[in-house]
Amino acid sequence: MLRRATSRRGHLIIGKLTDMTATSPVGRRHSDAMRDAAAGDPAYHAALEELMPYERIARAIIQLRMELDLSQEELARRVGTSPSAIARLESGQHRPSVDTLRRVAKALDQTLVIDFVPLVAAG
Repeated sequence: MLRRATSRRGHLIIGKLTDMTATSPVGRRHSDAMRDAAAGDPAYHAALEELMPYERIARAIIQLRMELDLSQEELARRVGTSPSAIARLESGQHRPSVDTLRRVAKALDQTLVIDFVPLVAAG
C-alpha cells in the first residue's frame, strides 16, 4: 500500500506515497482499468511496471505543489526551469535526474530521500 509523500520532518520520500486513485467520472478507478489492461497483456504490464517509479514521483510532486498552493509556473520559477519541464515531470512519463529531483525538492521546501527496500515476493 502506498503512503503519504512527506515524512513528519518534511522530506520528499520517493516510493512511499499517498494513494491517489480517485474515482473517474464514469465510475471506474483509473488504477482498476490499468490493472485489468495489464492482466490481459504481458507487454503492457511490463511497460506499466517500468514507468511506475516515475508515476509515483510525479504524484508526490503534484501533491506537494498543491499543498503549497503553487502553480506549475511558480514551481518552475523556483526550480529554475520552464513550466513545460514541470509538466513533463508531473506527467510521470519523464525520467528525471537526481539533480533535478534535488532542485524540485528544495523548491518545495523538502529534502529528497531515496531509499532501497527489499523486493517482496508475490505469493
